[in-house]
Amino acid sequence: MKKIKRIETIFNQGTAKHQEDGFIINLPFVGVVDGVSAAWNSKIKPVLFDSMSGGEMTRKVILKTFYSARENESLEKLIEIANEQVGEIQISSGIPLERSDLLAGACFAITRLNLENIDIIQAGDCFALWVNASDKIGITKNQNRLVQFQEQKIIQKLMKKHRGDREKMWEEFYEPLCSIRQKNVNKNTNRGYGLLNGQPTLFECWQRIVVPCPNLNLLMFFTDGLIPLWLEYCKEKKMAKQMVALYREKGLKGILSETRKSELGGKREHTEHCEATGIAIEF
Repeated sequence: MKKIKRIETIFNQGTAKHQEDGFIINLPFVGVVDGVSAAWNSKIKPVLFDSMSGGEMTRKVILKTFYSARENESLEKLIEIANEQVGEIQISSGIPLERSDLLAGACFAITRLNLENIDIIQAGDCFALWVNASDKIGITKNQNRLVQFQEQKIIQKLMKKHRGDREKMWEEFYEPLCSIRQKNVNKNTNRGYGLLNGQPTLFECWQRIVVPCPNLNLLMFFTDGLIPLWLEYCKEKKMAKQMVALYREKGLKGILSETRKSELGGKREHTEHCEATGIAIEF
């Protein structure tokens, strides 16, 4: 494994009621997880798993799988194990695996470091970003971008209709959100995206990238909640440059500070302050 000079991490729960973000640092495994609960609102209560939300349960399963992993285990196999466990827990609660709208899951970006390369598997809107010695930047694709645009348009329309009342917005947004998830989660289509929720079709929808190690200077992993709002929907390469610049100037705490500033005034319409998680590794 290439020698690591420094590791920085950050986690902030924001105004989320449940802790659904998490990070993994159990070398050679490193990554971030963003748990996703099934849709719910004030009238349709969330399904709980031993008092945990669906996103919390999924986060716990993934972290437990990777923190108990042996050094020589396969990245793909560990994700498969976590996916099967998440599926089994939900089946035992009476949730059918074919109902993407009723399943909890998680977006993730996780790597297995070794001497020659970095093997990254990513799903949804968690990100892995890397910078080499010549300052060339690479980043994983946001699989959720088209769906996020669709959801954002509906949310904006409903927030306007209900004069900024988030509770009423979520009540009316429930059915469109369920429909969007059923059509797109773990579907190998233009709008489809991967989600670790127990469905075996996850393996047809994730992204896998191998990054050569020798010239690597910086490796970052982060959930979408860490991205300042003004960067959220721009192209990945532009976002990557901005994130690297912010990190080099202010570190992960500085990025979080910029994110919180960008949320002031209710600019994140679906919530006040998102959960935010990040890891930065310097070589």
